[in-house]
Amino acid sequence: MRKAKTIIALFVFVISVSTSIAQPKDVAKGMELFDNGEWSLAKDYLKDGYNSIKSDKELKAKVTFLVAECYNNMKNTKVAEVWYLKAIKRGYTDPLAILLYADMLKMNENYDDAIAQYKEYRDKVPSDDRGAYGVESCELAAKWKKNPTRHEVEAMAYFNDREVDFAPAYAKKDYKVVYFTSSREGAIGDKLNSISGINYTDIFMTSLDRKGKWSVPVPIGPPVNTEFDEGGVTLNRKANVMFFSRCPLEKHEIHGCKIYETKKKGMGWGDPTEVPIGADSIDIKFPSISKNELVLYFSADLPGGYGGKDIWMIKREKKTKNFGEPINMGPEINTFGEENYPFSHDDSTLYFSSNQHLGMGGFDIFVAKLQEDGKWKIENMQYPINSSSNDIGLIRQGKRHIGFFASDRPGGKGGFDIYYYEIPPLKFSAGGLIVDADSETPIVGAKVKILGDNGFLLEMDSEADGSYLFPNLPEEGDYTVSAVYDGYLLNKWEFSTKGVTENKIFTSNIAIEKIELDKAYDVADIFYDFNKSTLRPESMVALDSLVMFLEDNIKITVELMSHTDRVGTDEANMTLSDARAKSVVDYLVSKGIEKERLTWKGYGESVPHTVNAAQAAKFPFLKEGDVLTEEFITGLAGKDQTDAADQINRRTQFKITRSDFKTKLAPKAAPVFVDPYAEDDPDLEVEPSDDNK
Repeated sequence: MRKAKTIIALFVFVISVSTSIAQPKDVAKGMELFDNGEWSLAKDYLKDGYNSIKSDKELKAKVTFLVAECYNNMKNTKVAEVWYLKAIKRGYTDPLAILLYADMLKMNENYDDAIAQYKEYRDKVPSDDRGAYGVESCELAAKWKKNPTRHEVEAMAYFNDREVDFAPAYAKKDYKVVYFTSSREGAIGDKLNSISGINYTDIFMTSLDRKGKWSVPVPIGPPVNTEFDEGGVTLNRKANVMFFSRCPLEKHEIHGCKIYETKKKGMGWGDPTEVPIGADSIDIKFPSISKNELVLYFSADLPGGYGGKDIWMIKREKKTKNFGEPINMGPEINTFGEENYPFSHDDSTLYFSSNQHLGMGGFDIFVAKLQEDGKWKIENMQYPINSSSNDIGLIRQGKRHIGFFASDRPGGKGGFDIYYYEIPPLKFSAGGLIVDADSETPIVGAKVKILGDNGFLLEMDSEADGSYLFPNLPEEGDYTVSAVYDGYLLNKWEFSTKGVTENKIFTSNIAIEKIELDKAYDVADIFYDFNKSTLRPESMVALDSLVMFLEDNIKITVELMSHTDRVGTDEANMTLSDARAKSVVDYLVSKGIEKERLTWKGYGESVPHTVNAAQAAKFPFLKEGDVLTEEFITGLAGKDQTDAADQINRRTQFKITRSDFKTKLAPKAAPVFVDPYAEDDPDLEVEPSDDNK
């Protein structure tokens, strides 16, 4: 983009020298102002001169193109589109006009026509990637608009005026005060800026009252505001130090914008001092200070950049020290286009605007996230944060996805307006019925608890119909819902909201089982080495589940029972099974289960197993209710069947012996709930009231 402007400037110089006699006076003056960057004045002179050109078709085409450029730089895309098309029809030969005409079509949401123009430019200048880039951006813009993000966006009625309003900044750590830049009535500079064509801008402020209403914006006044452009504010966390841009313009001499620092002085601000960064002729603006105040980000066209304006930073060792030399933020962030309005959210997240990264229109808002390899990953914030118009200057409220940005999209009060955005919290809930495991009848008054790995905890009793419901669950949590009732064993289920991107109700009925003393419960997948009592490693998963069961049901005591198959003597099998049962008890004690709750006994081969439905389904030669006695097994057909029956008999079980045990252990401390949006300092979430919408 900068190369294109340089070519245009050189052309203007050549024309002004070689055809100064033939040029109408207004054209010469318009070219001078254009070369000086005073777009608003330049387009008036050029348009007047355009009507005076009679026979020089080439000059008329050039002037037409320059008028389009003026409107483009003034962000008037609709009028710029008309003048670029005029230039092309007038025979303007530089293919750049086709590219810029396509840009205007895209910004005005004429995507199909824009794609056609980008393709034409691509065919004429195949070495320039901007043609193909433009086609892709149009396709993405249409896709993103059909599939918006979860952001909700609305104009801030109390912030905005018929003039331009942009560059919002939080001016208090509770987010109740906002500074922004405006050219509205009340600004000290009440004259038209010859560059932008609007009044000079000042810094205004508004605050949120106890009723949630924003006050009428007022200028912060001298010595910060002057007759020239001030804006692009950033404040430290304590809101007692402010950096801002000032852009002096005197007698058509552009000195370049500079960044100034000022400190709180009573209810106002002290005299600003310039932050020395670059030469007077260079634009340096839109500062953003890091939380620790050791890094200042800004936009500038300093030497050594990648194109137009780039994002740069300067660092210092302490707040009391001076900043060092400018450092370019690198090619992941900066392009040959323009990047501006940086906002330092934290050490690894930077928001900025760009007109060259793949976007929807003019300037789009992007988020840069620092990766482990030290490079930045750039993401377009997509629709509805971005639009086909210019979207700039996003700020974010702490860890919450809430804040403000500016846009000149259709529907505003005038020019740029300030918009509020938020990602509303996802709505998660968990519910179901508590029922008796055997009868499936609802249980009223069961104790139901939900606990998240984030520390979130709620308890309730099941309702008259046995139902339970936990609403408003925090995002990004792994949750366990448990239910217990007097005389019943605890049961639970688990779910996670992590990675879930839509509102969801998680449901599950919880069947709880009556406690039956002396009922045998199988503990599946307990394995020993042959003829030994040593537990094999693969048994630990099943035993850990038993540990959890005993931790959940702290009032019960159990007897661990071990059984062998029919192989071996009765005495040897009894001794082996007793040792195996004790090894299970020893493991449970090692995991923190009180030994007073545990007894053990080996049964050898004296209690053959009764086949259940699952085993009957697995082994066709067995049917439910078969008792695997030695006589039954020897009657089976073949070694495969007898081996399977012997394996079923080799089992570990437990039975509940009491349900009134009183533990001596202190209850486990639940994890402390951590609000994922909590700040270092307690901050208030600020949302617009209905009166502000």
